[in-house]
Amino acid sequence: MSNHSDQIRALLATYERALNTSDAALAASCYTADGVFMPTTLPTAAGDQMQAAYGHVFAAIRLRVTFTVDELVVTSDQSAYAL
Repeated sequence: MSNHSDQIRALLATYERALNTSDAALAASCYTADGVFMPTTLPTAAGDQMQAAYGHVFAAIRLRVTFTVDELVVTSDQSAYAL
């Protein structure tokens, strides 16, 4: 499942870049088709609402985040978690 680990790490790096550059389209593209974004103090967003929701968040705050993955466990082709 090494390939899955590499793909997940690449996705997390893309999401980190999206957050740090306030790129709403890139952030939304990191989700699956049935993904849900639940921003604090804003309505939950899914599907075609996702990009606009990230746009609202990025208009209100500027993020500077660094993701550190200490452990990545791929449990199946459909499930994984990172610590």
